[in-house]
Amino acid sequence: MERIDREAASFFEGYRVSSVEKNVVRNFHYAIVESQPRAGRRHRRLIVDEPNHPHLNNKPLFYSDTYQTRGGEKTYVYARHVAGPSRFFTALNTLLEAENLREYESREYKAIFNIGADYSERSIVFPYFDESLASEDFRFCRFFFPFGDVAVEFGATFPSTEEELQDVRRHRVLTRKLESPLLGCDLTKTLALGSLLVETHWSAEHISSSVLQSMLEEVARAAVAV
Repeated sequence: MERIDREAASFFEGYRVSSVEKNVVRNFHYAIVESQPRAGRRHRRLIVDEPNHPHLNNKPLFYSDTYQTRGGEKTYVYARHVAGPSRFFTALNTLLEAENLREYESREYKAIFNIGADYSERSIVFPYFDESLASEDFRFCRFFFPFGDVAVEFGATFPSTEEELQDVRRHRVLTRKLESPLLGCDLTKTLALGSLLVETHWSAEHISSSVLQSMLEEVARAAVAV
């Protein structure tokens, strides 16, 4: 999931859409679009379908990749976030303090950092924050938890300018372009990590957390009908 699997997602450039499923949660309309499976990977995107809300319409809210492995399926969900390093680590620390994950707090975990293009591997304990993470050169980190990996990138914001849903309906193709910066979570074993995606999501000021959570759970767990 290096760089939130950005290369893996662009693997689908030019591949046609296999299914589009319309859905609504509390009067909020969206579509889940799935591209044709390739090399054991299913790629899905949850895209807003709200013409009366142009600041949201046609924008992707979540990306999802599901891989076929010997042990079954493995699912990653990722989305553009608006958190700096300090806010992200505060959210992660709070998550590990939650009742259902408290047993994992204060354990030692492997982590990979990219600060100023310098990669380093560390063993860290939560709650965690390093002053160097607040520097403008902080670019990427990945954490290896027993309940699922978390990877996050930082940098200039790139919101999608593509009219994705219109392109899907017109051409039956998903664009390879992803938004940035992205936060990705392995949701195979637990959906608890999804709260990180919801709390730091770029659309959180426009969409309630309960609606975002419902959409995240659907794109993470529900296979799209062909």
